[in-house]
Amino acid sequence: MEVPKSEISKKADAARAKATGLKAAREKAANAIAGDLDAARAEVSRHDALPELSAPQHLALENARKRVKHLTSQLAEAGAAIAAAQEAIEAAEKVRDRAWLADLDADARKRDAALIQDFITTRARWQEERATLFADLQHRKERFLGNLDASDLLHAPLALFLTLEQLALACDVA
Repeated sequence: MEVPKSEISKKADAARAKATGLKAAREKAANAIAGDLDAARAEVSRHDALPELSAPQHLALENARKRVKHLTSQLAEAGAAIAAAQEAIEAAEKVRDRAWLADLDADARKRDAALIQDFITTRARWQEERATLFADLQHRKERFLGNLDASDLLHAPLALFLTLEQLALACDVA
């Protein structure tokens, strides 16, 4: 069932898409920083493995350590930025879900109103048809057995009773 989207729902979808894109970009940057950090740590490890360091090597080691420290802080910032983007995605999803439920509720109310209107129309039509049918039956002169009134229907059984009564009296006389 496709529910029409409200403006709030459309804006929430756009905000979610934007936050998802931002998170992807920050994850890509974090992966690049992690690669640089691994390279800097490898350089530090390579210099630490040397038994003696010359002045240029010692300077390179100190620069590599500073680079590791700097990249570690950048990676932590990138992780925080990714977490913030994830929170933005979740917030947009909540807004979208609420808007979708409101849209669904509005659509259900609209359908309910249409069903109620259809019920009222059908009920009125049925009542009209029932009244017409009842009026036809009520004003009908000819019944199942033809044009017979209640007195006509009782005439034959009462005549039979009179005949039976005469036979009964004849039995008493004899």
